[in-house]
Amino acid sequence: TILSTTPHMHWNGNGMFELISLLLPAAYFIVCEASTLQATPGKMVCRLRVTDLHGNRITLLRSAGRYFGKYLSALILGIGFLMVMWTQRKQGLHDILAGTCVIRREARAPAPPPPLWG
Repeated sequence: TILSTTPHMHWNGNGMFELISLLLPAAYFIVCEASTLQATPGKMVCRLRVTDLHGNRITLLRSAGRYFGKYLSALILGIGFLMVMWTQRKQGLHDILAGTCVIRREARAPAPPPPLWG
């Protein structure tokens, strides 16, 4: 029979690199944007943060929705990313689907100058 001549398939670890290369970036973006910092290091340098529609910190679930929604934004020829140019809140498709937006981080007030006298 066919089954008796078919070699047995054993998992030899192939695909583990591919799995890690998908999960590691997902974990990075999801955790960073749902953290108290609300941003990846790159967004922090640009003084940006990810919030919900009310300016609050997003949950891990909402952050995951935003991350995986980027695949849909890219799938439609990148139009989902270009939507930031014409939507009122400057949201990409992934932001609209996840109920998030990227806003500028408030500038901290400068420290008062030291007194001129001792």
